[in-house]
Amino acid sequence: MSGDSLCQALGTAVRQNAHVLGPLQPPGSLAATLATRLPGDGPTKVTAEELVTGLTTPHLRTITALPDLPHPAQLRVLIGHTCGVRAVVAAQDGSWLASAGESGEVRIWDPLAGATRHTLTGHTRGVRALAVAPDGSWLASA
Repeated sequence: MSGDSLCQALGTAVRQNAHVLGPLQPPGSLAATLATRLPGDGPTKVTAEELVTGLTTPHLRTITALPDLPHPAQLRVLIGHTCGVRAVVAAQDGSWLASAGESGEVRIWDPLAGATRHTLTGHTRGVRALAVAPDGSWLASA
């Protein structure tokens, strides 16, 4: 196995599961949680086994795959909204995403980095709809 394939597989697992990887208590929970999120086959198998073997605190161990593991097509989880998300749109060229929901915030995202570029506020209620111009020059929220 090449180091590149392991790095790619670990990167994918972290991007897909970032929402459950931190912050965690008690100490040691991160390694235990990550071990349950790594595929049991392929380049991450040995890494998952080493994580579990190195745990020195009590932890739960999975017998079968967890039922909420991400679909392989999922690229990343975007973390930032504190309430439910009701609408998502993307620029036609894929250079940004926008999401909005019950908090009234609209977030503009960098889809490659998975980071919030801007948070737009001003709605007094939740946002249920977003629309974007075909050329990406404007975004409307309601």
